[in-house]
Amino acid sequence: METFMSWGATYVKVDRCFGVDDDQMREDLPTTFAKYRAAADKSSRRVQISAILAATDNCWEWCEGVCDHCRTTEDIRNSLGAMEGHVDAQESIPYIADFAKPGYFNDLDMMIVGNMSEAFYSGPSALTPDETKSHIALWAVLRSPML
Repeated sequence: METFMSWGATYVKVDRCFGVDDDQMREDLPTTFAKYRAAADKSSRRVQISAILAATDNCWEWCEGVCDHCRTTEDIRNSLGAMEGHVDAQESIPYIADFAKPGYFNDLDMMIVGNMSEAFYSGPSALTPDETKSHIALWAVLRSPML
């Protein structure tokens, strides 16, 4: 975290991809992310921390005050079905919207609009113009960061 701060970073995305001991790591997530927050708070700038965790980590229950947003879904894919699946995943946790408020937001993953520049998503979005409008509206209604 100190390196990011020395670069003047104001947004740090922490991804816990495939931990060595997944059960042990899950138990320690609140403690681990509290350490990231403490390190980030030493910066003269406000640093946003984005936690990319497994949807099963229930980060919305413990992230407020530690992370600014936390992934509540698996990785999105470039399709209407993937976008709909992310919305459905939020509905399967009826109280999840209660956790979103200034200072903490549920992250449904990046938006699949426009031209995708990453190798994994290269090429145009698979969504039609009307589906794109729905995608933007749904992310707004669900209070997801629009990244």
